[in-house]
Amino acid sequence: MAATIRLIFALFILLSLPGLSAEAPRLGDADFPKPSPSARHREKVAAVRTGDYDLVLIGDSITHTLGELGG
Repeated sequence: MAATIRLIFALFILLSLPGLSAEAPRLGDADFPKPSPSARHREKVAAVRTGDYDLVLIGDSITHTLGELGG
């Protein structure tokens, strides 16, 4: 009887461990994506409509810096 109680208790502990480490999704997590920067997108779409561009790079800080350097 005591062995059965210990087994049930051990199973209860093992099954409850994953719930202790689970966190709610935060902004930017893969489960809760960040909204895209729509202001920058609208700016680039308006610039492309002028006809002065062959290629528009939308990406990270490296591609954003290209615009500041005349690219």
